Amino acid sequence: MRYMKKLIPLIFVIVPMFFITCNKKPDIPITNIWIKGDSTVLKGQTCKYSVAVLPDNATNLKMAWSSSDESILTISNDGTATAKNYGNVTIYAQSTDGSNVNTSRNIYVLSKTAISIRLVDNLTYYSARFSISFTNGSFSNFSYGLYFNTVPEVDSLHNVGKYKASYPDSVFNFNMLEANTKYYARGYIQNKFGITYSDSVIFQTTELPTGIMGNYMLNNALTNGYVAKCDNWIYFVNQNKRNKLYRIKDDLTDLQKIGSDSAVSSINIIAPYIFYEGGLVEFVMKSKLDGSNPQPIPAPGMSYQVIRSEYPFQILNNEIYYANSYFPPNTYKLYKVSTQGTNLTSLNTTGVQNFCINLYNNKLYYIEYNGSVDIIYTCNLDGSGKVEVYRNNIVHALGIYDNLMFFVDGGNLSSMDLNNLGHIQVLPIQVYNEIYNVANYNIFFSNAADSYKLYKSDINGNSLSKMSDDTVVTEVYVIDDWIYYYCFTNNTSYLYRIKRDGSNHQLVN
Repeated sequence: MRYMKKLIPLIFVIVPMFFITCNKKPDIPITNIWIKGDSTVLKGQTCKYSVAVLPDNATNLKMAWSSSDESILTISNDGTATAKNYGNVTIYAQSTDGSNVNTSRNIYVLSKTAISIRLVDNLTYYSARFSISFTNGSFSNFSYGLYFNTVPEVDSLHNVGKYKASYPDSVFNFNMLEANTKYYARGYIQNKFGITYSDSVIFQTTELPTGIMGNYMLNNALTNGYVAKCDNWIYFVNQNKRNKLYRIKDDLTDLQKIGSDSAVSSINIIAPYIFYEGGLVEFVMKSKLDGSNPQPIPAPGMSYQVIRSEYPFQILNNEIYYANSYFPPNTYKLYKVSTQGTNLTSLNTTGVQNFCINLYNNKLYYIEYNGSVDIIYTCNLDGSGKVEVYRNNIVHALGIYDNLMFFVDGGNLSSMDLNNLGHIQVLPIQVYNEIYNVANYNIFFSNAADSYKLYKSDINGNSLSKMSDDTVVTEVYVIDDWIYYYCFTNNTSYLYRIKRDGSNHQLVN
C-alpha cells in the first residue's frame, strides 16, 4: 500500500502529458512562392518586398533574401531593398522551412525620368531648331521624339522620329514648316515600361523672305535642272531608275526614292517644298522635302487648269517663271504664277521660248525663236520694258554670272558684259552639247576636244585644267563647293561629284 500511494501522483502527471503530445499538428511546407513589390525603383530609394505563398496556410513564411549584384541593389532578411546604382538586378527569395522552394524577380534601378523642350533662337520661315533635354529613366531601350502641328489643331501631330540610343541632350531641326504659321510642338520620352513624359512649346515661323531663288545657284537650271540641294540633302534625277526623283544625304548615305513613280526633271527647291516637272504630261509639281504630298500647281484660267512646262523653269520670290507648253495658241510663251497656283501672268513674249529662263538683278533674260532667228531679250519681272540684247541664227544655253551673260552662238561659247551690251567675247574652249556652268569665276564644262571630259577654265576660257577622266559628261551643276555631273558610260549614267579644285572625286549613285 505504501508503494501504491507513491505511484498515484505519478500516474496523474504522465497521463495529461500523453494527451498533449498526441494533439500537436504537423508543419505545412511551402510549395510555391511569388515575390510582391515594384519592378522598378529609383536610385537611392528603399522599398519593401514580400512574398505570396502556396499553400496559403503554410507554417513557416520566413524567407532568405539575396541579390544578384549588391553594387546595384541590396536586400535585407526582412525584404527591405536599397537601390545603390543604375542597372538591372535579380532578387531571390528562398523558403527556410526545409522545402527549399525559391523564386526570383528582375528589378530595374532607374533615374528619375523627365523632359524639357525649348526653341533654339535660329527659327526661320520654314524650319525650327529645338533642344530636347531629359533624364533617361530606363538607361536603355527608350524612345523619344518631337511632334508638330498647327495651332490649335493639336490632335494629329507629325512625328519627327524615334531613336534608340542614350542622348542626355539632343538638338535637331524640323524643316517642313510653313511660313508665318503658328505651331504646337510636343517633345516626349518613353521608357521601356511604356511610361511617357512630355513637354511642349508654341511658336510661330517668320514671313517668307524676298530674293530667294530656287536651285541655289543661278545656272543650275541652265540645262535640265537635274540636281539641287536643301539643308543636308542632295536631290537628283536618277537616270538609271527611269529618271525618278531621289535624294541622298550630303555625306552620301541614306539614298531614298521619293515622290511618285513618274519621271522628273527641272528640280527647284524653295523650302519647305521641292518643285519639279513630272511625267509625260509635264505637270509642274510640288511636294514636301521628303517627297510626300505631291500635287500639281494650278494654272487658273487655262484649259488644262495646271501648269505644264516642257522646259526648265525658275523660281524667285515665291513665283514660278515657266514656258507654257500645252495651252494653244500661247504654246511656249512665258508666264509666271505663284507657287500656290494663283496670280497667273503673261509676260508678253511673242516668239517661241527657247529652253532658257534666267533671273538676274530683278530682270528676266530669255531666248525667243522668231521663225528664222534666235533673239535674247531682257525685261522686267512683270514682262514690261522688253529690250533686245542679241540676235543670231542659233543661240542656246543662256547663263548669267557676275554681270556677264554667257551663251552658245552656233558652236562657240561666248560672253557679253551686261554693262556694255554688244561687246561679245568668243571664248577659246570647245563645249560639248552646250554643257557648261559658271561659278566662282570659273567655267566648268564638258570638253568636246577631249572625249567630253569635265574641264574648268577661268572666266575668259583660259587656264584650262582637266578635273576628271570620266568621259561623256552630260550635265554639270555647281552646289556649294562641289561640282555634280552625269557621266554616260556603257549605256549607264552615273552621277559623280568632285570638289571645285579637282579633289575628292566621288560616285554619288
